[in-house]
Amino acid sequence: MVTYNSTISAVGEVDNYYVYLTSGRTYYFELEGSATGQGTLADPVMSLRPYPYTTVVATDDDGGVGLNSRIAYTATSTGWFGLDMRGFGSNTGSYRLNFSEDDYRNTPEGVGAAGNLGSGGAGTGTINYAGDRDVFAVNLTAGQTYHFEIQGSPTGNGTVADTYARLMTSSPGVGTIVAQDDDGGVGLNSRIVYTPTASGTYYLQAGEFGDNGTGTYRVFAHADEYRDTVEGTGAAGLIDTGATRAASLQVAGDHDIWSTTLISGLTYTIGERGSPSGGGTLPDAYLRVLSAANTQLAADDDSGVGLDSQVTYTATSTGTHYLEAGSFGDAYAGSYTLNISAGVATAANNVITGTAAVDAVNGAGGNDQIRGLGGNDWLLGGAGNDTLRGGAQNDLLTGNSGADILIGGANADRFNFDTVGDSTPGARDILRAGDGGAAFDAPGAGAGDRIDVLDIDANVLAGGNQSFTFGGTTAGHLWLTESGTNTIVNANIDGDAAIEFQLVIEDGGVRASAYSAADFIL
Repeated sequence: MVTYNSTISAVGEVDNYYVYLTSGRTYYFELEGSATGQGTLADPVMSLRPYPYTTVVATDDDGGVGLNSRIAYTATSTGWFGLDMRGFGSNTGSYRLNFSEDDYRNTPEGVGAAGNLGSGGAGTGTINYAGDRDVFAVNLTAGQTYHFEIQGSPTGNGTVADTYARLMTSSPGVGTIVAQDDDGGVGLNSRIVYTPTASGTYYLQAGEFGDNGTGTYRVFAHADEYRDTVEGTGAAGLIDTGATRAASLQVAGDHDIWSTTLISGLTYTIGERGSPSGGGTLPDAYLRVLSAANTQLAADDDSGVGLDSQVTYTATSTGTHYLEAGSFGDAYAGSYTLNISAGVATAANNVITGTAAVDAVNGAGGNDQIRGLGGNDWLLGGAGNDTLRGGAQNDLLTGNSGADILIGGANADRFNFDTVGDSTPGARDILRAGDGGAAFDAPGAGAGDRIDVLDIDANVLAGGNQSFTFGGTTAGHLWLTESGTNTIVNANIDGDAAIEFQLVIEDGGVRASAYSAADFIL
């Protein structure tokens, strides 16, 4: 913006300024006097004339604040124009002339360029004079939720103190307001959350509340990854127990809703991690656990590392729960990592039944009975003599210490052993048929069940963690024998005559020779 200061010293005096304008561009001229404290001229008048300065193409008396003058003009030719400044009637006094080119047109149907946010993005602009507005085109998809924000001085993204946002359609009525907001963002910033019912080009209009101020601002338009509330529109994220997911809060005040399935009586540790622990860029997370009816069950601000959030919650019902990932005070944007542990049972003898979803269950102590049902479940027995039943789908079963019974059920399951102590000759785990599956599905194919011993050091006499070799009976080898109608898996890790790891497969007379190295993760 260019500013000139001068004085109308005598009645009838006219001051002349000359400016060079470009055809098709919109310019703003404002003549300020006592109405805005920029001089003593009570009632200024202004006219605009193109070369040779004989024809007036625009004039104004009181179009600005109070009795100030304002002209908005889109040049129809390129060249020099003259500006005439005078006082209305017998008015004299000092004044200030402001001249600027508008960065964006004021309305969707107006002349001049509109800003372009594509299908979502960010941009900057300037409210050049009191009453100026800027329009940005943005392409929206029906059913997708979007966030729009006009940020000024409250978040350090400009100098406009109090922004105002309007979202408008391009059809059937150009300029029809479908959503608007004054102070829904941080401080006096504006924020709109909108889900269009029709796809097409929309227009975001940035302005200043009351059309009184000027300054710079930053505009944001983003498709929301996940809906903001339990009952809101758009998709919720899905996070299974025992899993980790990454996402972003796209603007300050954004929330992400995640759906998960919890089991009554199990305790879960849930975290939202940002920059304090290297989980993302979010500086201060805020996490809530909600019921399917949107009742808050637990919440946390800073129980994780630094300003990260972490909740320990014991479910009182089985079924869908929601996690709301946000920022403290709705003040921040940034990426984050969301994680939820396996559900941990008590040290008692528990009977735990999973769900049709993906369940991660840790039986902890006691002689537990854990049933996964549907989903690709991870069942961990913990200490004690446990019975684990995967059910349908591709399950991961880990008995841990004790003599456990592992029933994979239908589909391709993995039986996992972390140490030789998980299944010893004195406390052997048993793979048993049930729930639509054999004790070991598709032996020899490497495409059915598999036995995972990768984490066991196959030869403690050698350095590092050694892998097993299939066949042979010396240290570092794993081999199969038969006992009645069962197949026995044996392993030696130290080269002596004793077997340190032993597992029973109740496979009903399947010959040991039917199995191959492909049935194991060695």
